[in-house]
Amino acid sequence: MFDTAATSAPRGRLDGGHTQSTRRREILDAAARLFAEHGYAGTSVRRISEQVGLGAGALYHHIGSKEDLLADIHEEFVGSIVTELRTIVVSGVSPREALFAAGRLMTRYLDRYRDHMTAFFSEHRHIRGQRFAEVTRRRGEFEALVGELVRGAAPGLSEDAVTLSVLALLGMFNYGHVWYRPDGRCSPDEIADRFIGLFLDGLRATDSLERR
Repeated sequence: MFDTAATSAPRGRLDGGHTQSTRRREILDAAARLFAEHGYAGTSVRRISEQVGLGAGALYHHIGSKEDLLADIHEEFVGSIVTELRTIVVSGVSPREALFAAGRLMTRYLDRYRDHMTAFFSEHRHIRGQRFAEVTRRRGEFEALVGELVRGAAPGLSEDAVTLSVLALLGMFNYGHVWYRPDGRCSPDEIADRFIGLFLDGLRATDSLERR
């Protein structure tokens, strides 16, 4: 029989003093860690529920389905970074400063959401239908914001060059979950600054080639 204890708590709160938002974050963190370590197919809903101390029925109350959970893991980190990137884009700082701020943001997210990124990039093929469309749309928003930063830093670039530059920049960060170590020699900000420095050097070279 399903455990429905969570549904009997006051609206917005759960047993044990958890709010809906903190409990949901706990579930996403636990699922991301398990998907990263054991894979999507190798992680059961029961195992996730055990990790967060909920019965299976109470867990479904929060997640909808296992596929929804994987899509929500993506939204947890990409949705948040999109919000913060929008703030950088409209902040009024110089294009160079904006790119450095964006780079630091992405490596800080790598530090915080390493399991989420590992789970998504390894297992995203399991997301289908409407949820896949939502993921694609959100990633489009992310790439469009990065494109705005690139255009600001090199306003004369052709759209083809902007597209390639965005792919190159994101390629530096997107697979950081494979090699990043929290106890490594460089801090997240140091990694970001080195990457953005390299990227700006390449952007200047691309701009010079297009102006010939």
